[in-house]
Amino acid sequence: MPNCPKLENCLFFQDQLDSLPAVSQSAKIVFCRGAFSNCARFIVSEKKGQVPDDLFPADGKKLEQLLS
Repeated sequence: MPNCPKLENCLFFQDQLDSLPAVSQSAKIVFCRGAFSNCARFIVSEKKGQVPDDLFPADGKKLEQLLS
């Protein structure tokens, strides 16, 4: 699978949101280097442009709130 096209500018991938290092490393493998089209940050970026700093890749609840 290809890497997410937004890696270079993503705060999550750049470890600027790294409060849970083990969890974030797993999320990077799943989302950033795999199924990025399922990443909440990617989806919000594509639909809204601006991504909240506190949005994590698997945060479906916040994703729904942001898109509603």
